[in-house]
Amino acid sequence: VSSSAQISSFGFISSSDVPYNGNRLISNTAHPLFNIFNPGTDGTVTDFLDALFYPNTSPVINTGNQVIAEYTANGTNIVTLNATDPEGNSVTFSLDGTYTAGLVTISSGVLKLNAKAISPTFNTADRGDGTLAHPVQITVTDSIGASATKTIYIHVTPNQAPKFRHPNIGSNIISSFSVSRNENASSGEIAKIYFTDTEADTITIDSTADVNGHFQVAQFSNYVSIRQLTASLDYESITSYNFSVTASDSHYQTGEDNDSFTALPITINVTDNTQPSVNNQTLAGVNESSGNGASAGTITTTDPEGDTVVIKNAVLAGLEIDGSNISLGTYSGTNHSDPNEDAFDISSNGVVTRKTGVNINSDLINKYIYRVTVTDSYNNGTDTGLISIPISDDTVPIVSGDTTLYVIESAEANDSVYDNANGYSGTTSRFTANQSVNWSITPSNIFSINSSGFITLTNDLADSSNQGGDQISGTVTATNSFSSVGTKSFVVNVTDNQAPNITFTNTNSNLNTNKAKTGNTLTTISFSDPEGNGIDISSFVFDNNGNNKITATTVNNSTYQVKPLSNLNAGSYTFSATISDVTGFATRTSSHTINIAQADDGTLSQNGTFRIIESGTSGDDIKINSDGRTGTTADVNVSYSPNYGGATVQAFTSSLSYIDVSSTGKLSLGDNLVGSPYAAGDTIATTISYQDQYNNHGSSNVNIAVVANQAPIVVVTEESGLESDNITNGTTVAIVGITDAEADYPITVNLTGTNAGSFNVSSQNGNGTSWKITAKGSLTAGTYNFVVNATDSFGKIGTDSATIVVAQSSDYGKVYIYTSTYGSDAGFNANYLGVMGASTVNSDTPPEVTGYTANTSSPFYKFKSGEIGNSTISLAGGKVATLQAEASGATLDSVLATIGSISASTTGQVIVLFPSGSDMSVPASIEESFNNAIDGAVPCMNVDNNGFGIESGDLHSIVLDSSHLGYNEWFVFGRKSQNAIGSNFTIRLVPAGLSLPT
Repeated sequence: VSSSAQISSFGFISSSDVPYNGNRLISNTAHPLFNIFNPGTDGTVTDFLDALFYPNTSPVINTGNQVIAEYTANGTNIVTLNATDPEGNSVTFSLDGTYTAGLVTISSGVLKLNAKAISPTFNTADRGDGTLAHPVQITVTDSIGASATKTIYIHVTPNQAPKFRHPNIGSNIISSFSVSRNENASSGEIAKIYFTDTEADTITIDSTADVNGHFQVAQFSNYVSIRQLTASLDYESITSYNFSVTASDSHYQTGEDNDSFTALPITINVTDNTQPSVNNQTLAGVNESSGNGASAGTITTTDPEGDTVVIKNAVLAGLEIDGSNISLGTYSGTNHSDPNEDAFDISSNGVVTRKTGVNINSDLINKYIYRVTVTDSYNNGTDTGLISIPISDDTVPIVSGDTTLYVIESAEANDSVYDNANGYSGTTSRFTANQSVNWSITPSNIFSINSSGFITLTNDLADSSNQGGDQISGTVTATNSFSSVGTKSFVVNVTDNQAPNITFTNTNSNLNTNKAKTGNTLTTISFSDPEGNGIDISSFVFDNNGNNKITATTVNNSTYQVKPLSNLNAGSYTFSATISDVTGFATRTSSHTINIAQADDGTLSQNGTFRIIESGTSGDDIKINSDGRTGTTADVNVSYSPNYGGATVQAFTSSLSYIDVSSTGKLSLGDNLVGSPYAAGDTIATTISYQDQYNNHGSSNVNIAVVANQAPIVVVTEESGLESDNITNGTTVAIVGITDAEADYPITVNLTGTNAGSFNVSSQNGNGTSWKITAKGSLTAGTYNFVVNATDSFGKIGTDSATIVVAQSSDYGKVYIYTSTYGSDAGFNANYLGVMGASTVNSDTPPEVTGYTANTSSPFYKFKSGEIGNSTISLAGGKVATLQAEASGATLDSVLATIGSISASTTGQVIVLFPSGSDMSVPASIEESFNNAIDGAVPCMNVDNNGFGIESGDLHSIVLDSSHLGYNEWFVFGRKSQNAIGSNFTIRLVPAGLSLPT
């Protein structure tokens, strides 16, 4: 039985009962809690171990009291419970056994309703602050078993009835609504009353009806609109309206809460409308000579509420003459001397106007008095007033109009007199009056006036003694219906009849020496008469002022055209025309001068600088490009400024036979330049003459630069990688490409220079633009220089230098692979050098054999004595070394990899020989693992396709008795055992920094 856990049934003390003082800081310096932790127990060992390794404290519930809305549905989550455990253990929640109400439950840590939340059921206990709530005892237990209990109170907020607010949704709560309306108020909205609910429940609106149908309550989303439906109210019938609006929430509608409604009493008081008034008043009145419908003024009324006042009744109440009453019925209205008594209309809105067709005479009645009664739309009451309408005496007509008038001397009967000074156009003369009148005029034998006041001639003015420059005085008289007279004097000025106007219209396009030709119109002569009289075309006279080259001819017997009788020279030409109108009152003569301009001979222009290549031949275009042979063709053009008659060049000529010019101005060679006096750098000068369709001639000098024919461009591309061993007769050493700007083909090539004799050159195409340079024979290493000369068909020569570099070929020597039946695995392992025939080696890397054994038939001795490369080598004891493969290359292992699988069937040692001092890269040591040794090689063999494996071996050098392939020293790698080769093998000496071949 263990001393740490004695069985109490044996009578021993159990370990849990052993006292132990653990109320100490940990003093073990190697412990991470050294000097900072005290288990804090001084009881038993069990107490100490629990305090040290399994301390646990009861969790604490953090969730506080909760508030929920009344009528929250059964099963609704109230709160997710939360607790804190000091040791971070997981916790679970449950209802304490003391909770028996059953109104809530706990599921997965969430406190939920187990019944609908109704405030009388839940709000039963004071939670300590005067608020009634429902107590719930909740227990939290951690995963070790420690627990704690807390009472959480759930207060149910009682449901509140909806509330009415006015005038806005955020205004104070109202319990009633009243408003006053004047009985004249029109239909429409009176007020908006908003409704809200604290719990945001759905609100239902009910309203009591207005039994009179005068008002309506219309419901909207969050307010009701109180509206008047009638056009007006009647205070005398109803002075007050009472109805109500009720708002209830959804809990009232479902029967859950019979108190969740609010009723709003509504009172609308009707106020009485005050009747309008009208005072006794005197209007502006009218003049006795006023017309039908003349306004006498507007009656003034007042209404306290601003309602529309209506003239309900208007009757004639009296008549006066200078303040004395006139008995009604005195006059009957038959004429001006028997005026109308009831002479005015009074509209419902108080406008007083003179009746149509009535007679008014201020000498008999000068005041009319009417009694009017007024009311408005909202009253039965009325008010009356006396309205006086004064009649003023008739006034003398006032005559208006211009008094300085005009008439042309050629005017006829019924022609108008004019305000315009020319006497025949513009505004016709008229007199007006400020009232209705009858018109008369003197002297009537000359003038007439119509009822509208317009003045015309009674007779033809030409038949009278009046003529241009005379004045005729007259008077116009206006008489009204009361025989009142107004007059105005006037003077009519008799104006001269003007001679016709003569207009000269030039044909400007013809006023130049190009177009002033026989038959072309220079000027058109036309006529117009200021007074509109006809033109006496037979009176026309043309005076050419002594210039017999021009004349005038008639067109359609109304106008004349001035034309040349022969071509005109540049200069001024003056002529005149005379004409009369059909009245014969006046004749006009007008002169006119035209200027004939000299036409331009033209100006020659070029489209650029003219050039021609020195090798140009007859017919080649002159060019403006710098090379003188491509691009835009040289062109001359002629411009005319000013250009009369659309002058265009018709022909060109060149003064020099070497230059041709076409009818469109294109320049070309008229002869070959080769053999001509012109060479590159010269200028060809010629005179270009030209002529237009009007036979105008001009000329200008043109220069053409002769530009050089370009030599061919030679590009030699030397071959790279040329080596002395691979150059023989015909080996290509360079390619020559030749371009010639002018394409002067064919091109010939020859070589000159230091080493030109070592090479041949041959054309690769028909036009000589591609050549190949080859060696005439083998070449030793070195640099070869020569010049390639290319001559085009025009004789221009281009060159390029060539440098051929021949490198000395690498000498890798040869690698020989032998299989040897000499020796045994035991001998190789015991004395490899001795079996191979070496007695001593030095310390070189690899070691050099410096002494040989007496066995002259050993492998080393046979190789040293001159048998390297032999197909078979006889060795001691009748054994044989057989040459299996030989090759050459840059690196030893790449040569062996190239050789690859060697067909053989033998059991023997594999030997590899390769020269020292060649260009081939060779290892300096043999490694038997891939250890990254510098210059080290790992022997690897694949025998009979069984896969590569690392093999043993060794490397030495031997000095031959006489050189082989030019090398005195050779390396010998030999396997240190024999391989049984059935059909093939591969030998590799892989660099130690790589890996086993696959």
